[in-house]
Amino acid sequence: MMHPTVHLNGTSKAMLGARLLDAGNALRDAIDALNEAAPTGATTTRKGPRDPGGHPGALRPTAAARSVQDELTEMYEHLMEVTP
Repeated sequence: MMHPTVHLNGTSKAMLGARLLDAGNALRDAIDALNEAAPTGATTTRKGPRDPGGHPGALRPTAAARSVQDELTEMYEHLMEVTP
């Protein structure tokens, strides 16, 4: 993963940190919305004896969003620790 580097004429540490936090918060909201929209046993039924039930693909968007959120957190922590 590429970590952000703050240059004298570029985006300030404070601004970049705020943008990373905003993006992380937006992803948290998206993860909450995905979890609320995911099918559950109460809203779906099995289609046949071989159908194990549930929807394995239902959690993929949440996992992808969490992965991006983890990367944003790592970038933010690096920015705060390394950048003067």
